[in-house]
Amino acid sequence: DCRHRRHRLHPGRLGVPDRAHPAGRDLHGRARRQLAEAQWYEDIATYTGDLWASYDTTLKELVEPQHPDHRVRLPINLVLPIVRTEYAKLLKNRPIIDALARSDNRDDLNAARVADSILNNYVENDLAMPRVRRRMLQWVVICGMGGMFVDHDPTAVGDQEVLIAPDGSPVTDPRMIQAIQKHYRDKKKAPKTDIIRMGELRNVALSPWQMLWDFSKLDYTEAWWCIVSETYDIDEVYRRWGVEVDEDSKTNKPGVLDQRMLSKFDLSANPKLEWDQQSSQKMSTVHRLFVRPGHRYFPQGTEIVFTNDELISHTNFPWKHNLLPLGVCGHIPAPWSQMTMSVVRQIKPLALEISKTESQLIENRNLMGNPPWIEYAENRIDGEIVNKPGLRLTINYMPNVPEPHPIEMPEIPSYVQSLIPILKEHILEISGQGEVSQGKVPAGARAGV
Repeated sequence: DCRHRRHRLHPGRLGVPDRAHPAGRDLHGRARRQLAEAQWYEDIATYTGDLWASYDTTLKELVEPQHPDHRVRLPINLVLPIVRTEYAKLLKNRPIIDALARSDNRDDLNAARVADSILNNYVENDLAMPRVRRRMLQWVVICGMGGMFVDHDPTAVGDQEVLIAPDGSPVTDPRMIQAIQKHYRDKKKAPKTDIIRMGELRNVALSPWQMLWDFSKLDYTEAWWCIVSETYDIDEVYRRWGVEVDEDSKTNKPGVLDQRMLSKFDLSANPKLEWDQQSSQKMSTVHRLFVRPGHRYFPQGTEIVFTNDELISHTNFPWKHNLLPLGVCGHIPAPWSQMTMSVVRQIKPLALEISKTESQLIENRNLMGNPPWIEYAENRIDGEIVNKPGLRLTINYMPNVPEPHPIEMPEIPSYVQSLIPILKEHILEISGQGEVSQGKVPAGARAGV
């Protein structure tokens, strides 16, 4: 019974070859996705306005090229409005699900009517589908891919005692309960009851890092297996699976984005602001492997729950429909890869060029306002010349020696400034956002003509 004992993960424990075992996930899945994950980190950095950051696969962190102190780096974050507009377009209308009857039989028609009401009312409201969709689409627009995981937690609500009918089926209808209780009283027998776990469905929006599926299939609907990763409090792991797991030190340490924030604000050198692992919440990353029935090594299918170090639970496939409990939504199609592309990735070079051009204009303005000076050794000026109103310089006058004078800085050519609106137009064209998407009237459009 693996609910109360720990098992160390190693290939072959479950009769699975190394390439299909969950422990091989880091060796195979991560290696294939390394470049994609690097791009996802850069997409998030770009969305937050960190346009010069790039992901170093060796250091596994976001880095920025070194630059002199006087160099201006002004981020013109044109990616943000593009993402927000695209996000609003995707959420403009709520998806409507229609349940179709299998035949014109009255029972099938009634079942379809009930299913339609359940899907469009109960599921939409009780499972908070609008919130889950919003969260998933945020990952879709920024990173190009997001997912939705349908889970059933059998311990979410607790246990409930229910009445058992004479035929052995549980009874929940109040009128039927009264009738069956009367039946037991007439026969002078104690009512039969049973304890049923009152589980709960939960829908979870997933980031691209949290899902992985069969490498041999590009479409997740054709995959034999998938892995879903979530971060749990270790007490929550014990409540659900009855297993004490060790605290995952990697989960409690600052991630790539946290490290970038600390480095940008130079907080990592302050001992008081260091990441305190002892006082942080004790968490662990839990991976869940789902294999559909009919697999060579799992004829009945399976669900294997594990951490990076130990096995938590393994059971047969929990869903009768034999479908993986994972839905994946992409943005820009990439039929050659499992990972789709994002609009952020396409417009980042243009937004970066606009930021560089604007930064150069500001640099030139700063140089024209406070230009460098030419001075000669014979002038004998102590210290540096700092431009300020009412400045007086005392120099040693000598015949035929020029006086100190500022260098006249050349103006930036006009074609450099005219490049900015051209790049902005390219951004709108690539993102597919015209005047209508921005709430503007298209050029040449007139009413009543």
